[in-house]
Amino acid sequence: MFLLDLAFRLSNIYVFFSTATSALDAETEHSIIETLVKLRDEEGLTMISVSHHPSTAVKADKIVVLEKGVIAEEGKYDELVSRDGSIFKRMVDAGEEPLEE
Repeated sequence: MFLLDLAFRLSNIYVFFSTATSALDAETEHSIIETLVKLRDEEGLTMISVSHHPSTAVKADKIVVLEKGVIAEEGKYDELVSRDGSIFKRMVDAGEEPLEE
């Protein structure tokens, strides 16, 4: 399933669920993320991504980690992976590598 098929637009906000990228190879997923980052930066769009793949959040302005429906952590990718014992760091350490730039 193609990621952008699940995107919908509310004013200048795009919401997408990156689980739809799970069937894609890393290169295609990276290309889609780069396109979305470019749209965000050039057109000032707000994008909300819901994902269990930490690699899709490398370029996010803000990451919010939920645990049992409550905000457990928030910050940028580098901040969260540097926190020993954090939920996000454990997700990354579980084997998901960030996509190369």
